[in-house]
Parts: sequence; C-alpha cells; structure tokens
Amino acid sequence: MKIMTLILYLFKMERALSTISVFPSNDAELKRYITTIKAEILNGGDDPLKVLKQLKFVEKTIAALLKDKELDNFFIDEAAKYGTSFEHLDTHFDIRETGVKYDYSGCKDSVWNYLNEQSEKLDEKKKERETFLKVLPLEGVVNPETGEMIYRPAKSSTTKVAVKL
Repeated sequence: MKIMTLILYLFKMERALSTISVFPSNDAELKRYITTIKAEILNGGDDPLKVLKQLKFVEKTIAALLKDKELDNFFIDEAAKYGTSFEHLDTHFDIRETGVKYDYSGCKDSVWNYLNEQSEKLDEKKKERETFLKVLPLEGVVNPETGEMIYRPAKSSTTKVAVKL
C-alpha cells in the first residue's frame, strides 16, 4: 500500500509543474483569466471561503517559489545563456542587481555615525508623538506650548477577510 501511495504522490508532483502552464502567459490572457474566475466566484461557482483559502495558498506557493535561492540561481544560469538583456518567449528579460542595500555602520565615518544617531532619536520622538496624537479626544486639545489646536490623525482602513494558513 505504501508503494501505491508513493506512486500516486510522485504522479501528482510530476503534474505540479504542468499546472503552471494553465495560468496566463500574456496580458490579454491574464485579463480574460481574472474576469472568468471573478465571474465564476460571484456566480456561486464554489464556496467563496474555499476559493479564498485556495487563492491564499496559490499566492503563498508563488511567493515561495520566487524567493527560493536555488531556483533564482537556476533561472540566472539559464538566462545568462542568452546574455544580460534579451527577448525570449515574447518577453523581455534582464539580469540585473536588485534590492541593493548598503551597510554604512562599518564605514567608520563619524559624521555619518552622528547623523544616524540623531535620526534614530528623532524617529523615536516622532513615534512617541504619533502614539500621543492617536489617542487625542475627537474634539482635539490645545497644545500648551504653542496654543494651537491639535487633533487626532485621519485614519483609513480596508476591511478584508484575514486568512491564516
């Protein structure tokens, strides 16, 4: 029985890559795909919460694949065969540096260190002030230092169904 389970699992995994091919490959297909799926959902094609759960898993799957370092290296190696900037499969590809970050802490620059320290102090003071402003009464209060009326910050939000997988 274990061998049969393993065979079914491997068969299912073999098909996993082929499922990607059913997704859109260009903007027109993407628009059509989204419109079709949206219509099916809104017309009661399936349990909406089941669909939301599945969409979240698809999102998580794609994010994990796109962040995978081994896959990244594999894609870079393959793309390098074509150059650093090229057209392939009706798509433009570039090999480039992304997410460039600098660590200034090791520069031993006293001016930068001083400015960074001041910036951190100001950020902390700003957060404290924002916390204070969030809890002001709706009608506002008078700032005793300046005499000006100060009010709560405007608040906006979006209602969503949170999904914990």
